[in-house]
Amino acid sequence: MANASGQKPAAVEVQDNYQTLIDYDSGTNPVYIGKSSPGSATSSSVWSIRKVTYDANSNPTTIKLASGTGSFDKIWDDRTTYTYS
Repeated sequence: MANASGQKPAAVEVQDNYQTLIDYDSGTNPVYIGKSSPGSATSSSVWSIRKVTYDANSNPTTIKLASGTGSFDKIWDDRTTYTYS
């Protein structure tokens, strides 16, 4: 697909300086994805946590934020207790 000037978009690799933890369901679907500064303890309130939901065919349908915000103020160990929106 070309943009308005007829140029095709270039592939871009995004790099960040965060560590990422992923918690899976009983299969192979990632459910919780957390990011924080490298070396952060999972018990510290320095995490941004997202929850992935799936349809009946195991296709991802939404990514929701813990407490409705991407702020780095959550605790990874408490990821299942947050409300996601």
